[in-house]
Amino acid sequence: MYHFGYERADIVEGKGQFAIRGAIIDIFTVDGDFPFRIELFGDVIDSIRTFDVVSQRSIDILKEIKISYIKEGYIIKESIDNAIKKLKKICDKDEISPTLRNNLLQDIEKIENGILENLLDKYFGLFVDKSETLLDYVSDYTIFFDEVSKSVQKAHNLVYENTEQIKSLVSREYIYPSFVNSYISIEEVLAKSEKYTNIYLENLTFDTKIHEKRQVISYNTKELNFYQRRIRSLTYRYYKAKAKSNFTYFSNYKKSRTNKKLFNR
Repeated sequence: MYHFGYERADIVEGKGQFAIRGAIIDIFTVDGDFPFRIELFGDVIDSIRTFDVVSQRSIDILKEIKISYIKEGYIIKESIDNAIKKLKKICDKDEISPTLRNNLLQDIEKIENGILENLLDKYFGLFVDKSETLLDYVSDYTIFFDEVSKSVQKAHNLVYENTEQIKSLVSREYIYPSFVNSYISIEEVLAKSEKYTNIYLENLTFDTKIHEKRQVISYNTKELNFYQRRIRSLTYRYYKAKAKSNFTYFSNYKKSRTNKKLFNR
């Protein structure tokens, strides 16, 4: 369960937790409405039930359940074993300094014990053979880009900060640079998105290089307030705006308020 990103607790009180008490395993998945209670008879599952967190009473009997991942990335055992072998080979090299060798051996021990927190980025090149994005798994979608010019600038800043941090860690012999996570550039992401229908939303000004050869449509909107979970305020404003027909529909581009620009490829 640790590898799936779940946290062990004495009693399951929220999503992402699991508890083990004798032959009973409680687990609250991130996509479930209620936690599950699995009762074992030896190595065999005797029953699976949903239960109430507060009263701890059973609700429904189930035949099977699906346990989803919580972590952003999940590393299979084969990849972990390969990473350990490669790290041990590096430690055997004569040119490795005592400080770097000691840091690598400590990381190997953590990986062998299943402690991968803060190590995925550090050894990304060992765990993952090929970097991919969400765009590699979708097709026939319309993608909305909000303030893409700002996203490009932010991506460049992150790459710069990451590069400087890596230089610092390498100089302190804390990491082995060949295996550190290298980001997919924002330019690669935008290039991959070109095979889909893209709609770019920009405030007033825009980057002519990014949006060249695209149809530019200006329209008006009204910026929403930041509601901070105040659902009543949000629904009140929604019905008030609906009554006045202050909505923008991309199919016929009806007008609303405030200046924005819509870029449609």
